[in-house]
Amino acid sequence: MFKVSLTLTALLLCLAARADVLPPQAPDVAQRYRNNPGAFDRTDAWCEGLRVGAACLIPGTPFEGGGSGTCEREVHRRDFQIDLLCTRKPAPRIERGLPEGPWRADEQLCEVAARNAEMAQTLQSHGWLCAEPPLAADRFCKGLEAGKPCTAEVSIGADTRRFDGVCAVQRAEMGAYFQGRRTLTRPVITCEPERPAPALTLKPVSAWRKLFQ
Repeated sequence: MFKVSLTLTALLLCLAARADVLPPQAPDVAQRYRNNPGAFDRTDAWCEGLRVGAACLIPGTPFEGGGSGTCEREVHRRDFQIDLLCTRKPAPRIERGLPEGPWRADEQLCEVAARNAEMAQTLQSHGWLCAEPPLAADRFCKGLEAGKPCTAEVSIGADTRRFDGVCAVQRAEMGAYFQGRRTLTRPVITCEPERPAPALTLKPVSAWRKLFQ
């Protein structure tokens, strides 16, 4: 599922600030990441067989998720694995102009808010609802219905290119930290490519190859 990410100050997931609740393997991963610049546990399809810093290529247009890049490491914050991923350079940017809110809070928070007026006010102050938020549209699909053609603008470095797409309604998610990890949701209609790049798949690195990292 396509995921729309927006910054919400002071509520983003922050593992460093929650060291007291991290699983025991988290410090080990962080230490390996720092001490061995060539270490990684998994690779995507486009960096398979390559090393850190190698050139890579994802098939498709920049709007579809394709383009040339570099194999770079990233710590997966849920699996606590070091992944080698093809990172596009320069990274394409799409200024969708989606509104910052509102978002729908998870059921656990809403159950508390139904019994606690203070919690209800806190959720409201963050722009979080317990009812379904109205459909939010990006600037390319504003006033259009799902399935209608659209044209998206993609910035690549100093250049801006236009790509044809189709308006699609999806469930957007945003990770937040408020009394534990939360996933906020809302419906959005955005201009999407008709043929997106293949989904990301991760393949474990063999023990033999790890000997040479």
